[in-house]
Amino acid sequence: MLFIGKHKKFTGSARHWLVFFIIALLVASCNPAKLVPEKSYLVNSVSVKVDDKRVKTDALQNYIKQKPNKKILYLFRFHLWVYNIANTGKKWKWKKKIGEIVGEKPVVLDDYYTKKSARQIGIYLKNKGYYHAKVKDSVIYYTNKTADVIYVVAAGKPYTVRNIDYTIEDTEIRNIILNDSANSVIRRGVHFDVDKMQEERARMARLLNTKGYFYFVKEFIDYQVDSTLKSNQVDINLRLKNPQKIISETEFVPDKHRKQKIKNIYIIPNYDQKKALQETETYFKNFDTLADNGFYFVYEKKMPIKPATVLRNIYLKSGDYYNISEVDKSYKFLSGLKIYKLINIQFVETADTTSAGEEYMDCVIQLTPFTVQSYTFEVVGTNSSSDIGMGGNFIYQHKNLFRGAEILDLKVNAELQMLKNVVQESTAKNKIFNTTEIGGEAKLYIPKFLLPYKSEILSRKYEAKTTFTIAENYQNRPDYTRTITSGTFGYFWKTSEYIKHFLNPIDISSIHLYDTVGFKYPDYLRASYDDFLITAINYSFVFNNQKISKSKDFTFFSATIETAGNMPGLYYSSTNAAKDGEYYKMLNVRYAQYLKSDIDYRFYHFFSTKNNLASRVFLGLGFPYGNSNELPFVKQYFCGGANSLRAWSVRSLGPGTYRDTTSTYNFQSADLKLEANFEYRFDIFWMFKGALFADVGNIWFMYKSDLGAEAKFKLDRFYKDLALGTGLGIRMDLSMFIFRCDFGLKIRNPNEIESRRWILFSKKFDLMGDFLQNVNIGIGYPF
Repeated sequence: MLFIGKHKKFTGSARHWLVFFIIALLVASCNPAKLVPEKSYLVNSVSVKVDDKRVKTDALQNYIKQKPNKKILYLFRFHLWVYNIANTGKKWKWKKKIGEIVGEKPVVLDDYYTKKSARQIGIYLKNKGYYHAKVKDSVIYYTNKTADVIYVVAAGKPYTVRNIDYTIEDTEIRNIILNDSANSVIRRGVHFDVDKMQEERARMARLLNTKGYFYFVKEFIDYQVDSTLKSNQVDINLRLKNPQKIISETEFVPDKHRKQKIKNIYIIPNYDQKKALQETETYFKNFDTLADNGFYFVYEKKMPIKPATVLRNIYLKSGDYYNISEVDKSYKFLSGLKIYKLINIQFVETADTTSAGEEYMDCVIQLTPFTVQSYTFEVVGTNSSSDIGMGGNFIYQHKNLFRGAEILDLKVNAELQMLKNVVQESTAKNKIFNTTEIGGEAKLYIPKFLLPYKSEILSRKYEAKTTFTIAENYQNRPDYTRTITSGTFGYFWKTSEYIKHFLNPIDISSIHLYDTVGFKYPDYLRASYDDFLITAINYSFVFNNQKISKSKDFTFFSATIETAGNMPGLYYSSTNAAKDGEYYKMLNVRYAQYLKSDIDYRFYHFFSTKNNLASRVFLGLGFPYGNSNELPFVKQYFCGGANSLRAWSVRSLGPGTYRDTTSTYNFQSADLKLEANFEYRFDIFWMFKGALFADVGNIWFMYKSDLGAEAKFKLDRFYKDLALGTGLGIRMDLSMFIFRCDFGLKIRNPNEIESRRWILFSKKFDLMGDFLQNVNIGIGYPF
């Protein structure tokens, strides 16, 4: 009673949450088996229990034929609930249609499928070496017409491989196989596993494909397995069969595996597949041929690309043995040029042979380019915590600008936005929008390193690209007008399938702020809003092991370091130049000097193809020095918005627990940021997906003291400064992109007075003010 009396405001909040909980409980407790026939049971759950930890239950789940109805958040049978509603009560056409699209029929227990599942699990275990495994199914029935199915597996002792023998008549092939036996997936002492044996067949076939054997396939390999030993062991005899030569339709004679060499390589750089199929006899009639070191370019009218650009990305050579790895690399690097929509590498038999009896093949590389020039218009709508906006983009792209696979991207954008927190009396009347932003950007991608020395080998090895970017941005707001002019020159390269590097040795930005009449920024940010010239160098390391086509756990990690102003600083300090006032200036503009670094770690865990957990941790730190007392505003860190803490609008949180009671506009930024995000994503139906998320973090200053201790980062108390928000999101998967709408709810706000920081416990819940006001609309996932 004392607790309730002390926290009277909590009762209102508790009442709302209690009502929500009761409603949720009622929904969950609605009879899910109402449409299940009499003497039948709804499958409530299916579980597998195994007495051997080496057997993965997830793998056994794949062989279960009947699984329970889908649940959202592992609690609610939403789709079954919709189906039941659609098929009970008054019958309306629209209700039935919704039931068909969204609903899911009840999964009624069927003993046939239960027994079949047990048999399939037994077969799977036998293929994994558990020859004596026993699978027993049992069902627990409940009075509410639901049932739990349990499969109990007694795996027994698995069979292992005792000996491996090879029967290979061809001496050369036998030597290739035995010399590579260290990479075999089948070894003495390992579990006998049929899947591993199939994997070994594919591995050996590919190995021979890399050694010149174009026609070799895994079907030439089979096994003899002796499992009659009494020690739970098997002996394996791997046999590699020779091909048979066709003499006639009914006559075959034994033959041998032969290697194939590449003779001529024909490259068609502007191949039109549709036209070639329609004009099979005349398609190549008017084509010209250009010879270049054993390569023959076959083209129509005009050579569309420089031969060196194509040859740099082809790993096949005339006179070399066929090698499937070189074919794969050629596919990969030609695709990396981003100018071909179709790449087809074929090999054609010839009548020629080498003196050793090896066969020659011609290689034909068909390259079908994208449309060289294209443009698109985009209409953009934004809503970040009720700051609404609209705009448009015009995008032009030229693929193969200088006939060297250079890609030019031009973008012009314009946007109108209403920033409600900066509306002034003089500008608010009769205006829907109070902010205008216009910008343009040009990017040029060159598919190689541009270096002062020859870099063909490096470019080829690391899939290198050189980039040039220039951009201009103009922003007119009620409080100020700003222009940012920037230009970068940099490199991109890959050192492995998962690792990328980005280096910008030149990254220059000029920031000019004017028309600041009435601009009431906080005193602590005054220096950040000066005009600045930024001459930076930055490097980023990115690791990403995501497999796009697979729902498999993956990790993303990036680390960036940037420094600015060191070259000008070195020049002025070495020449003992005089300062212009308090600072050095270049071109009459103060240059910024700082060091900053970011770390971004993300992990994605897939529970199934339809639901996963995404998590992110971000840490960023900037350190101004020399010619700067503050980081430039555009380089400072902030929290809030569609890709950060979604319960707060952009720049409305922090620093620390500091409260700015004088400013009506969100300026909050600092030089340290710590943030973590968690998001559970799940399918709802059709193109609609849902998400529940939680965001935690804040920003701080490391060295600034004029705001007091509450704005500074302290290791022993930073956790008390953390903001916590949660919410839910609705997403639409439109194939080409994800449209996202997230509703944020503040749980803990460190910028409130200490007794009111836990929002839900200190005030009544307001649906409009606390939830629907924090709406974030975006394209793509937040991370």
